[in-house]
Amino acid sequence: MLVQMTVETLAVTTDGGPCAVVLRGVRLPVILPIAVSPQQAAAIAAVNFTFPRPLTHDLFTVMLHELGGKIERAVIHDVQDSTFLARLEVSRAADPATTPDAPGPHQLDCRPSDAIALAVRLNLPLLVSSTVLSRAEGVRWGHAGSGEGQEGGGASQEPPVSDEQLAPFRSVVEKLNLEEL
Repeated sequence: MLVQMTVETLAVTTDGGPCAVVLRGVRLPVILPIAVSPQQAAAIAAVNFTFPRPLTHDLFTVMLHELGGKIERAVIHDVQDSTFLARLEVSRAADPATTPDAPGPHQLDCRPSDAIALAVRLNLPLLVSSTVLSRAEGVRWGHAGSGEGQEGGGASQEPPVSDEQLAPFRSVVEKLNLEEL
C-alpha cells in the first residue's frame, strides 16, 4: 500500500550539520522524518526562491519535458538500515506514428531528497510505501480524528511563511556552491 505524503517542514541547521525533511500523511495521521544533507535541504527549499539560471532539478524537468517524458509521481519505496530508497515514475508521450505501443511507465532510481524536491517543484504525488512506514525509525502515528498528521479535520490553514521563517533556508541557499549540486 502507498500512502500519500506532503512536506510538513524542513529542519535545517546553520552550522552545516544534518538536516531533516518531515513528511506528513495527507489522509493518514503519520509523520515520517528523513535525514538529509544541508545541500539536499536547500534543493528542496529552493522552490521558494527565484534563480537567474536553472538549478539541476529544474534542468532535469525541462530536459525530460523536451524529450516527451513526464514524471507521474515520486515514491519512497524501501528503507535499508537508515537509508531510504526512492524512484520516480515517468511516462512518455506516445506518438502513434512512431510508437503505437508505447511502453508503460519507467521507474528511475533516485535519492529520496531528489524525489521530494521534484515532487514539491512539480506538485506531484509523493508516496511512501507502508513497508517504509512500518520499518523506518522515527515514524510517529497520531490517532484517527485527532487531526495530527491529517489534512483538514477542522485544523486551521497554515499561515504564510514569513521572511524570518525562510531566513535559515536563505542562509543555506546563499552559501551553496551551485557547481557542487
